[in-house]
Amino acid sequence: MVKLESPRRRSDISYRLSLLKGFNDPDPGLEQVPTPPERASDLLWEAAMRGDIVGKRVVDLGCGPGRLAIGAALLGARSVTGVDWDRKALAVARENLREMKRAGFLVARIKWLASDVTRMPPLEAETVLMNPPFGVQRKGAERPFLEAALAILLEGGGLYFFAAPGSQTFIERCALTRDVKVEDHSRSVWPFPHTFKHHVQRMGRVTVDRWILRREGTCKKMQR
Repeated sequence: MVKLESPRRRSDISYRLSLLKGFNDPDPGLEQVPTPPERASDLLWEAAMRGDIVGKRVVDLGCGPGRLAIGAALLGARSVTGVDWDRKALAVARENLREMKRAGFLVARIKWLASDVTRMPPLEAETVLMNPPFGVQRKGAERPFLEAALAILLEGGGLYFFAAPGSQTFIERCALTRDVKVEDHSRSVWPFPHTFKHHVQRMGRVTVDRWILRREGTCKKMQR
């Protein structure tokens, strides 16, 4: 099969990510909602334009079915590690990666790691991507992800992630106490499809923040 080129436009990566499967049996307690392909491609393209994908060591925390991890691999990351404690979600991620390769897309090798983010083996990343739980079902669920991301992010590295608007104060305080610069913060409205049994609408809408943080110095212990 003739190999297709790496994506050259934002629309290319969005299309390729739209082909990936989501969670087979999403757990509402874990807020297992896949990142919409358009928003995932926006985040990945921004990271690529800032020099944080091509040739970089990338880690996707809470990778789920692997949309951000696979997107980073498609865009030319040197290495990609996807971390999720849910082995069923990682099985879907592996299947998604196989399908990308069968379709002829250029995809770098990805390491899938079954682990809770608070108990990960030692990792280092020049770029961290994540769409963690927003803390809707369990207050503060997003905080271990942010702390884990900053613990593995190398000096000068970029952290790209989504969060609920209610997390803004915590994120800004975290940046101040951890030698991290807020490079960008924007807000948008996402379509939210019927995912769990308790959802009554076929399609809802949710406000989501996008953050870009940059590691400036050595890691400091966060004060709570």
